[in-house]
Amino acid sequence: MELGDSTLSRLTEWFEQSVAAVEADFEQSTVTAEFPGRIATLQGLRGAVTAVPTIEQLETLWLELLRSMIADAEVNRFAAPVVSGDGSVQTREVWRVGPFMAAAGPNLLRWNAAMGQLEESPWQPRGKNRRMLEAFAASSVAEAINVPVDTMSGRLLEVMAKRPTIVQRVEQGRSTGYLILALGGIGIAVGLYRIGVQLRVARRVRSQLRKVEQPAKDNPLGRVILAATGKTDGGTKDNAEQLQSKLDEAICREVPQLEKGCKVLKLLAAVSPMLGLLGTIIGLIATFQGMGAFGGVDPAVMASGIAQALVTTLLGLVVAVPLLFMHAFLSAGAGAMVQTLEERSAGLLASSLSKVPAQHDPGVD
Repeated sequence: MELGDSTLSRLTEWFEQSVAAVEADFEQSTVTAEFPGRIATLQGLRGAVTAVPTIEQLETLWLELLRSMIADAEVNRFAAPVVSGDGSVQTREVWRVGPFMAAAGPNLLRWNAAMGQLEESPWQPRGKNRRMLEAFAASSVAEAINVPVDTMSGRLLEVMAKRPTIVQRVEQGRSTGYLILALGGIGIAVGLYRIGVQLRVARRVRSQLRKVEQPAKDNPLGRVILAATGKTDGGTKDNAEQLQSKLDEAICREVPQLEKGCKVLKLLAAVSPMLGLLGTIIGLIATFQGMGAFGGVDPAVMASGIAQALVTTLLGLVVAVPLLFMHAFLSAGAGAMVQTLEERSAGLLASSLSKVPAQHDPGVD
């Protein structure tokens, strides 16, 4: 079978395109750090083709592709120059997981295609992930070890490196975010203080319930009992109406002390999300004004501006949630103690009435 000039021309064009595509893939692959000579091999193939690719050239391309597929499925260790964070270059032992990722000890590396070398990633794992990398670096290739893998060939590491920290997130909220955090700090301080006071008062009330006959002034129940056992100005014992008035007055004095701080927490919990929404609206206005001033819509810039604007809403919700829990806890505790005071006052009133002797009407025989 004879091949025409057009067929041979298409074969040559296909071979050159295939070599160029494979070379581009190799340049971006982490495997090239272990086999740097394969780029030169492909460049030699691309420059050697003058007319029709030879059998040897086709076979060389096929072998390089076969070696690449085998290397992509390997977990291997090799020595290679690595650029450290301070810019120095040192030959270090590198372990590679296919084309996905590489590391030197517990430090993750990324392949710099422009420089043709490995360098330490600006983002390094912490906590559990770092311990897993340390265990993997100390293990042998034959061992089965769990290890985090960047399946996006380093792109995920770049995204994580650009992810702002908590401090940077707060700074994106600007003055509104700082105001929300200040209000949240005040609310949490008030809430924690009032919770401590309420727990101490509740403990004293429970102790007073076990010693009703010995009322003390260091708890609300004791003060109510002392008010009920008082005398009138004339030294006579109080009647039922006077006793009821004294009990009501004593309870009314205790309720504000028990509920102190609840209204402040409720107000701050309601204001924080509103301030967050205000900050978000201000941020969106600034974002759209900037886009209108420069003319044109860049999705990346727009997404970044909207993300920064939403930070204040996030801060508002983060502040509001614990304040609501504190308010609910304090309200429930205050309500329980007020109910205890009312129950005991009713018991004192009933006990006082039962001790009043029945009066005889002299007109009735």
